[in-house]
Amino acid sequence: MPKMKQNKEEEWREPPTPPSPKLPQGILDEFLSGKIDLLEGASVGQIKAGFLFDKGGIERYRIDVWAYESLPNMFMKRHYIAHSWYVTYDQEKITDKTLGSVVDNKNKIKKLDGIADGNVRVGKSPW
Repeated sequence: MPKMKQNKEEEWREPPTPPSPKLPQGILDEFLSGKIDLLEGASVGQIKAGFLFDKGGIERYRIDVWAYESLPNMFMKRHYIAHSWYVTYDQEKITDKTLGSVVDNKNKIKKLDGIADGNVRVGKSPW
């Protein structure tokens, strides 16, 4: 009986992706100083600065501050994003490009300003 040839399929390998850029820790710390305020009993669990994309030599990032707190009568701690910013980094400084901001008005009520205005479209890119 003649031997049959076995077809060896070439194994497809995904091309390597270039490493994502990262924000320098000193510049990130400078940006976050004085901006993180948490509820009583909450602690910062993690700070993530995720690279989004690069356009024209300016890098875009999303910075998330994850917090956790223990709640009464709960088995696990509550984890949530306490703060989030969309920023640009031009190798010198971080610029906040987040739409909307919380402002205090004369009635001492905090409200989100900027997104609900008629001239700002929800989902509109700040870049």
